[in-house]
This record gives sequence, C-alpha cells and structure tokens, in this order.
Amino acid sequence: MLPSNKCIKYLKKNKINNIKIYGKIFRNENIIMIHVFYIEEM
Repeated sequence: MLPSNKCIKYLKKNKINNIKIYGKIFRNENIIMIHVFYIEEM
C-alpha cells in the first residue's frame, strides 16, 4: 500500500502515463491510501 500521491509520482517518474489502475482507495488515519491490484497499459 502506498499513499496515492507517491503512487502517482512513481508512475509519472517512470513515464507510465496511459494506464488504468485497478484497486481500492480507502482512508486510514486521515491519509488516503491506494491498494493497487494490477496496472493495465492502455
């Protein structure tokens, strides 16, 4: 599990732009977390 902003920064850093993220976003202690099941390139 990564914070959504770190996840987005990681994807942008690695030039993964045209993607779909399948996962679950939830709130934990006022931090929005994203659990990525898998990433599909478009």
